[in-house]
Amino acid sequence: MASNRVSAKPLHLLIVSNTENPTSIQGADRDWVNLLNALGPERVRVTWAGVSRVELLREYLDNKLDVRFINLCFEPFYELFHQSMYRGRTMRAWVDIIGRSIKSLRRPVGILRQAMGKDLPDVVITNTSVVLIGAAYAFPTRLPHIWCVKEFLDPAVADCRRYARLIKKLSDVVVVPSAAMAQVFNGHIQVLHDGNDITAIRSNAAEASRDQVLSSLGLPAGQLVIAQIGALSWAKGQQVTARACAQLALDGNGPCSLLFLGFAKPDVKEELRRILAVTPDGWQSSVRFVEFTPGDFSYLSAADIIVHPSVLPDPYPNAIREALILGKPVIGSRVGGIPELIANGLTGILIEPDNPNLLAEALKTLISSPEERARMGAAARRFAETSLDIDICKHAFFDTLVSVVRSKHNLRDI
Repeated sequence: MASNRVSAKPLHLLIVSNTENPTSIQGADRDWVNLLNALGPERVRVTWAGVSRVELLREYLDNKLDVRFINLCFEPFYELFHQSMYRGRTMRAWVDIIGRSIKSLRRPVGILRQAMGKDLPDVVITNTSVVLIGAAYAFPTRLPHIWCVKEFLDPAVADCRRYARLIKKLSDVVVVPSAAMAQVFNGHIQVLHDGNDITAIRSNAAEASRDQVLSSLGLPAGQLVIAQIGALSWAKGQQVTARACAQLALDGNGPCSLLFLGFAKPDVKEELRRILAVTPDGWQSSVRFVEFTPGDFSYLSAADIIVHPSVLPDPYPNAIREALILGKPVIGSRVGGIPELIANGLTGILIEPDNPNLLAEALKTLISSPEERARMGAAARRFAETSLDIDICKHAFFDTLVSVVRSKHNLRDI
């Protein structure tokens, strides 16, 4: 009797993303790059489809991986992204939005089918909630489809609940990185934590000393450094950080260096400078806006305290994970997946969102106690080594890939 087995060979993954001209790698793409590099060419080969210039991801991927890239030139589905999820919509308006989005997929799906030809993937992976093409390609042909949702969908919002039901219907497995993100799906999904290359992060961070980094920024080595990582936006809460530091200064606390690490539009920088304009010169002259290349952890390593006061729920932020890996105490908002990363009082401090006064109090606690910072930093490193190492996290992801392929094709072995 013939058995339903296939020979051992790398799984062919089709990753569909909203990657667009990636001059710097974004969160969802970075997580998959970490995973693919950890799995290696023995386990996977990859076709990566995105919006445009997806091939720029090549520099972040292990050169031994078999990867090809496809540009589909489509408009991502940003209707429920960040603040947009809170727009009021009627049911009719929602149906019209979904209908228009599905119609717009006809051309890019055709491009994808032609590009794939007979080299069909073992599994299709949609790596973000803002892309529908993966589902549109996989569903008619009954290819295994895993939908990795990287954006928080608020279960209190009807449109988010409707979209979550659609995601479940159009995929074999839904994967989210934190338990907080699972709520909107009402069960029957997998929580698989994203991981990072701990060795690479720590090795890069050690390439420059703290004094060298601060000297390059024109900052005094003896001044404590507060840093926030991530593209500057209202949702990430840099305005909360600025107001908290202004409060510290007005309360008579000596100046700290303040680093905003990430891309910033000029108007956003000006707004933060306006908030900090009430502070003494020592504070104002110690503020830096730094754009850095992916994989450069020298600025993060030079910081003494990391803040992440997200205003909106943050799924499972890379910025916090990287800070914990480098043994930094983190002050973060009690929203989304952040409480799953920060153990309050152990690896950092949790505060309520959009509250500069609470952030200022938490900062004051850590500024005044080097011993507390050291204790939390050591606990952060230990947590990272057991919970954030991609060499640990990769096994659950690969098991899920294999399980979905087996189940869909009734295979006993891969």
